[in-house]
Amino acid sequence: MPWQGLSNRLIRVSAQIYNTQSDYDVLIKALLALLAEEERDV
Repeated sequence: MPWQGLSNRLIRVSAQIYNTQSDYDVLIKALLALLAEEERDV
């Protein structure tokens, strides 16, 4: 069942015991940069 209001792209994040907060901080920054880049391209 598709989610209303969402694009066809999803990301799945699988947290592991060995991941640290800084790993997630890096991921967040990378995702935000990709979203900003995509908005500029529209």
